[in-house]
Amino acid sequence: MLTWTLTIVTLLSVNQVAQVPSEPTVQKLFEAGQYAGLLERVAATEAPGPEAIYLAGHAARRLTPPDQEQARNWFARLGGEETDYWTFVGRSANATPGEAAPAPVAPRGSVKPWTTQRWATVACSGSIRYAA
Repeated sequence: MLTWTLTIVTLLSVNQVAQVPSEPTVQKLFEAGQYAGLLERVAATEAPGPEAIYLAGHAARRLTPPDQEQARNWFARLGGEETDYWTFVGRSANATPGEAAPAPVAPRGSVKPWTTQRWATVACSGSIRYAA
């Protein structure tokens, strides 16, 4: 029993010493304020994920001085099919301050016009009256 305990403790000690520190993630680089390093890493990646592209866009905006054109290019890379939510995230991030992002268009026939629906109003007395 003592032999097994010593073996397990030795293996755990060797495993902890042998662990090589891995490179920080893109998220960790962003949180540490290493925006230039983040942009270099994402640009060097063959096919970065949408999360990395999104953080690269924000990192470009936080450079000194901010690189708005590079940020717009990163966010434009998030564009794709209308079924992918990253498309709308990229559009929203590219909207200039004070400018609303384009509203999604509802398919035709999916919503009844409000004039054909019944609606209720609450009078001051608390009773509900229905109108056609």
